[in-house]
Amino acid sequence: MTDWTIANIPPQGGKLAVVTGATGGLGYQTAMRLAQAGAEVVLAGRNEAKGREAVSKIRVSTCSIWQILPR
Repeated sequence: MTDWTIANIPPQGGKLAVVTGATGGLGYQTAMRLAQAGAEVVLAGRNEAKGREAVSKIRVSTCSIWQILPR
């Protein structure tokens, strides 16, 4: 699968994805790419401040509406 790129992600409209570790690294990139493909994404992470920052950045890149749920 060396030729796989993010362009290979099929449309994700109508799907829900829960991404753990979404405040940075691979989890963040996964959440952003799934959101850009149309999925509704729930970000999970240990640090609420980093989670809010990740949501803000992804929101800008996808023009999607996100909600941050309190603990």
